[in-house]
Amino acid sequence: MKLKDIRVAQGLTQSELAKLADVPRSSIANVESGKRRADGLSGAILLKLADALDCDMRDLIDD
Repeated sequence: MKLKDIRVAQGLTQSELAKLADVPRSSIANVESGKRRADGLSGAILLKLADALDCDMRDLIDD
């Protein structure tokens, strides 16, 4: 699954996820809009997002 799919399935907005994960909302927006690939984010940001979404970091990375 991709970041947006997981976020939406959990009923979170980008802003809510950013607060939960303590990451910039722009990082989430850039990945979801295709401006940046999830695998281009730092490991620390991926880990925070995965923890906040209760998923594996690999689930956030596009195939």
